[in-house]
Amino acid sequence: MKKEPTTERIIIEDYQSSENGYLIYLMHIATYKYCISLVSGKKVLDYGCGSGYGTELISDHCLQITGVDISPEAIAHAQSHFNGPNLSYLQIERAEIAPLPFTDSSFDVVLSFQVIEHVQDVSVYLREIERVLRPDGYVIIATPDRSSRLFSFQKPWNMWHLREYTQDQLKDTMESRFSGVNILQIGGKKDVLEIELNRTGRLRQFLLPFTMPFTPEFIRRNSLRLFKYLSYNLSSHPNKPITPNFDETALSISKHEESSIDLLAIAQKK
Repeated sequence: MKKEPTTERIIIEDYQSSENGYLIYLMHIATYKYCISLVSGKKVLDYGCGSGYGTELISDHCLQITGVDISPEAIAHAQSHFNGPNLSYLQIERAEIAPLPFTDSSFDVVLSFQVIEHVQDVSVYLREIERVLRPDGYVIIATPDRSSRLFSFQKPWNMWHLREYTQDQLKDTMESRFSGVNILQIGGKKDVLEIELNRTGRLRQFLLPFTMPFTPEFIRRNSLRLFKYLSYNLSSHPNKPITPNFDETALSISKHEESSIDLLAIAQKK
């Protein structure tokens, strides 16, 4: 049986296989590019760097940048594909298991994209980010916007996600540790966003029986794992890469987007 890409740590080859994968990749690229002005000349931690393409993308603008991830495969891929003179990678443990391997006040900026939705103990995760930030340093967190993906009562249909956030929920969570929390939306051109909105809309409805609020976690996870396995292995896959007619300029980040697929939180250490 074929092994499907997870899209949780996307590599360049994965995004070329479908419009959905390509759009997810572009969302990551747009988020990293938006942060260039905030990391310029700074010492940066990319907490959850995945396969490293985003870390390398902004590295020329940073004084120094370190990418960390819990996946040894992701770190190995990043080290072999995306390098630079001021760029390094390190495998870490989950926040609940071990603290970040850095001294207090080590970084000017901490980026953490598509991570918080995976974290069991968010208070520990945010505490560690706060600890390694220098006084008045910034944290920038990106995560899916649950308001466009889930019914208000629904558990995540992504089996890897423990919790997804609305704007208000993300703001409240961030304000437990940081000040000046500003929540932005990631949106863009309607025809491009509909690729993702249609996909998530179908999944929200189809997987509702497994994602009700009273569904035990082990049933949710195992049901979604089986669905993912069957849907990939019973579907056809293109033999050659797609050639989409759009790029990251089709996406935009602002306080008020007509439709939002991701959230971007920017906050300062108290």
